[in-house]
Amino acid sequence: MIRDDVRDLLQDAVRRTQDDQQLPAVAVPEISIERPGKGAHGDYASAIALRMARSAQMAPMLIAEAIARHVVLPDWIAKVEVAPPGFLNFHLADDWLTQQVDAVLAAGPAFGTVDIGAGRRALVEYVSANPTGPLHVGTGRGAALGDSLARVLEHAGYRVDREYYVNDAGSRMAAFNQSVYARYAQHFGQDVPVPEDGYPGDYLVEVAAYIAESEGRRLLDLPRDEAAAVLGRRGIELIVEQVRGDLERLNVRFDRWFYEQ
Repeated sequence: MIRDDVRDLLQDAVRRTQDDQQLPAVAVPEISIERPGKGAHGDYASAIALRMARSAQMAPMLIAEAIARHVVLPDWIAKVEVAPPGFLNFHLADDWLTQQVDAVLAAGPAFGTVDIGAGRRALVEYVSANPTGPLHVGTGRGAALGDSLARVLEHAGYRVDREYYVNDAGSRMAAFNQSVYARYAQHFGQDVPVPEDGYPGDYLVEVAAYIAESEGRRLLDLPRDEAAAVLGRRGIELIVEQVRGDLERLNVRFDRWFYEQ
């Protein structure tokens, strides 16, 4: 990283400044490198001179000027400037920056790949919206962040497993099952209300109609809880199928769909 390289340059310059006795041999605090708020102030900046002023008993500007004289400029740094009240501003070389465009194009999709992960496995579980309804705009945030993180980890040398956790167990599933049953029964003209703690969305009207098309009304002949369990499982299948399709359209893929049951 350029930030780390600038820090190394500055550390070497501070050491040489102290060896040259233009700066007292005091402890050097951690050197932080920041991006200046204004482009005129360079590409990277450090306030190390301000942080050393008290222990060195010198004015920050004098410290910064002494350090700047000892910076050995590589070909990718055009210049180092001292700015009040004691900042060291580094300007990247325009020619070097231009060359980086060619380097990026030559590397193609592999540009930026590093081996930090060294083949270690990483599990990223994301989206994982309850399978009681379609995905919505809020869910898209998790899809974008999770998939981006997985891609970054792969680029960093990890073997990434992407997992979608399907919460198909528990009390909410019981409410979902009864909601699908109510819509299924309503499809055949029965007055069965959606439970108060259920899912009243119109999407279940469509789910029930789809099930009714393939199953007919035969499930109404079963005990209600048994029929609700069958309808609920079928409803989950249909919604997860829709979720998969939506995510594929977003170019978000998973290696594993893990069901809580």
